Amino acid sequence: ELLIERVSHAGMINPEDRWKSLHFSGHVAHLELKIRVRCDENYYSATCNKCSYGWQGRFCDECVPYPGCVHGSCVEPWQCSCETNWGGLLCNKDLNYCGSHHPCTNGGTCINAEPDQYRCACPDGYSGKNCERDIDECTSNPCAAGGTCVDQVDGFECICPEQWGGATCQLGKGPAGRVPCHVGRCEDLVDGFRCHCPQGFSGPLCEGDYYCACPEDMGGKNCSEPRAPCPGGACRAKNSSCLPNPCVNGGTCVGSGDSFSCICRDGWEGRTCTHNIDECQSSPCAYGATCVDEINGYRCSCPPGRSGPRCQEVIVFGRSCWSQGVPFPHGSSWVEDCNSCRCLDGRRDCSKVWCGRKPCLLAGRPDTLSTQCPPGQQCQEKAPGQCLQPPCMAWGDPARDLPDSSLIQSAAHAIVAAITRRGNSSLLLAVTEVKVETV
Repeated sequence: ELLIERVSHAGMINPEDRWKSLHFSGHVAHLELKIRVRCDENYYSATCNKCSYGWQGRFCDECVPYPGCVHGSCVEPWQCSCETNWGGLLCNKDLNYCGSHHPCTNGGTCINAEPDQYRCACPDGYSGKNCERDIDECTSNPCAAGGTCVDQVDGFECICPEQWGGATCQLGKGPAGRVPCHVGRCEDLVDGFRCHCPQGFSGPLCEGDYYCACPEDMGGKNCSEPRAPCPGGACRAKNSSCLPNPCVNGGTCVGSGDSFSCICRDGWEGRTCTHNIDECQSSPCAYGATCVDEINGYRCSCPPGRSGPRCQEVIVFGRSCWSQGVPFPHGSSWVEDCNSCRCLDGRRDCSKVWCGRKPCLLAGRPDTLSTQCPPGQQCQEKAPGQCLQPPCMAWGDPARDLPDSSLIQSAAHAIVAAITRRGNSSLLLAVTEVKVETV
């Protein structure tokens, strides 16, 4: 008894953004319907079964990375966001060459330089790019008196001829194999020996002119004379060279008589720990970043588009979007009122599925329904099967005697439901919208 006009239509429509107008003239009303079909996100073609350019996968939700991307991934098509310790346009530059290859040998310390580059700090006695070469200390011919030099790690050994001894065969041997001569050749005599001194040395033992650094309680030319505790009665504090502390920047002073040395804290060096070690000398920052030296460390000032301790990470630019008080970054997707939404540089791009909030919400108590609707009306449930993209909340319309506009809108909803039921599997991927206007 509430039916105003009955119309029917059968036809085909291709997915597109434009609206198609349908005109119906009946005995009572003239209707103009506008209808269109849109493919779901990342689908296209007449049957909505192909992925958009730059997308792949069964559900067209996998982006296609930049061609040739090796150690990277993408959020948007044609990106190449590098994994940790990889850099370069194609993420094929190893930023941690030392950790991946361990090139330094013989105890050398590896230091990462530019991408795919490194340098080795070799221990004493070794050299070469990878500390693979043992330095030959015998090349300088350190052994005297015709001694034979044997190279060793970080040193050498001299095999001396008879009558010669010492580390470099510089001492002549006296009777019974003793080496009384400080330098020069020792001649063995019947009742003793005689030292033949080289130029610059003299004395019975070729001792020449020398100075002995004696301990505190001994003195004399050869440190053989006991020293008085306080000469002249004026004593000074032991290790007074550290009072006041000459070491700065937290260094520890180690005194010895009139001299001292400083044990510096990490990041400092120099005789009194005044020099800040420049950790930027190894060029740790990549991709044109500026290295800022700090105490016992460094900081990389990254160029636009880069982040991370060494600027090895790529920043995806774009403004965020807001939905119901929640921020969503550029490129992310979410579901809102049965619609699929996506953030594109601060702009919300959402589908327009008929399934949003209606004038009243169905509830279990009749008094609740009456408070949501105008006086004399109550919330009536919509016919099932009208939501194209669940989940949907149970919304309804306040109704007493339905106005003509409600009947016309109900007819539009019925058309959508009919198209959905008659569509094939390809059409189910599409989003259908109907706009009804009275003339």
